[in-house]
Amino acid sequence: SVKKLIPKGERGKDLDTLEAEYLETHPDSGYLTEVVGLKYFPDYLDYLPKGAIVRKVNVMGTLPRREIGPFSFVAISRGEYAAFLDRAAGLTVQGILR
Repeated sequence: SVKKLIPKGERGKDLDTLEAEYLETHPDSGYLTEVVGLKYFPDYLDYLPKGAIVRKVNVMGTLPRREIGPFSFVAISRGEYAAFLDRAAGLTVQGILR
């Protein structure tokens, strides 16, 4: 398993780099225009622990950095990342249209 071979912090560098690259090429992304500036979000979902959404919003508001590690793109390739995003976006659209 990649998780056993490569420490979590090192695996995260690949995702952070890919996300930073995406945001640099998509400055109109909703992440930059809506999420990063979000300071408050009410606890609409009562089945989550109180304050869980606020904590997640604070984590989401952190911009990813380009950071190349010693095992760059071993845990996930650029192609795998792009395929994941395409699939996730497609499933989201399907869910909304139902």
